[in-house]
Amino acid sequence: MSVQIDRDFADAKYLKIFDNLASFPSGKYWGGALVAIVGGGGSNEFSDDELAAAFTPSTNHTATVVEAAIVNPKLGLGTSGFTLSVNQDDNGVPGNALITAQLPTLPENYPGICCSFLVGKIPNGIALSGGKQYWIVLSGQNGQPSDGAGWAMNATDEVNPFLFATYCAYASKCPNGPGWYTFEGSVFGTGLAFAVLGSN
Repeated sequence: MSVQIDRDFADAKYLKIFDNLASFPSGKYWGGALVAIVGGGGSNEFSDDELAAAFTPSTNHTATVVEAAIVNPKLGLGTSGFTLSVNQDDNGVPGNALITAQLPTLPENYPGICCSFLVGKIPNGIALSGGKQYWIVLSGQNGQPSDGAGWAMNATDEVNPFLFATYCAYASKCPNGPGWYTFEGSVFGTGLAFAVLGSN
């Protein structure tokens, strides 16, 4: 998977396998609210070093593009060392990665230049089974605690929150030890903003 920064990605030509992004004239996501992680095992302030968003195709599809609203969190941290992957499900939390890509320097996002995306293109596609849960995973486990990333929230579904997960790595801050912790929505929206595109 190759990943690039794009503010005007033309996604209309793709079949939408999953999509919680808003439409014009609204911003495509809630640019002022995000969930932040750091790299390399977390820190005393940010215990999580991975974020994940679940999706379930309605029928069999081939995924060829992932759009994710992953940006510079403006915390005075670096933005290197992060990866983006499509993962299998493992009993309700992210499992093995089906494909992974190293991310470029994360885009800036603030009023006036919203909304940037990381767009991952999968040349040969990934076969997804209908009714089976998958995850999009942002990982900083190969980064440093001085690196940070933010995944912006969507504001397109105020009623039915989606399933998400964080990987708590900084042991003293993890309620039940290091591992995946799931959550649904937040006070800022109903979940992490992303889309999975492809074909039948």
